[in-house]
Amino acid sequence: MRNQNSLSQNIMWEATTTCNSAYDGVFFYAVKTTGIFCRPSCKSRVPNRENISFYSNAANARKAGYRPCKRCRPDLKSIITYDPLEIVIEETMQIIEEKYGQKILLDELASMVGISLII
Repeated sequence: MRNQNSLSQNIMWEATTTCNSAYDGVFFYAVKTTGIFCRPSCKSRVPNRENISFYSNAANARKAGYRPCKRCRPDLKSIITYDPLEIVIEETMQIIEEKYGQKILLDELASMVGISLII
């Protein structure tokens, strides 16, 4: 298994820009401008290289003052059990069942489950 100490900054940057999940758990990256840290596979917008720091584990990123990304959830031990889309789908289905027969606009529904619509 790879470890963060054996990886060059260029390899970690490449893994970050390509959202390479093979490096999840090997290292984490933090973004100075947003104050968050992520898994290499995070689908958030790629930050500028000069704003990135790499960490071998989530605890070190937290100690440096970064908070976990809400999108890729690097604070969770198991990456297999967390699927943000599954949670959104479950919450959406629950709201639709509870509000069945009521008029709900799509942007209202999106707001209820904590997502935004880009039109």
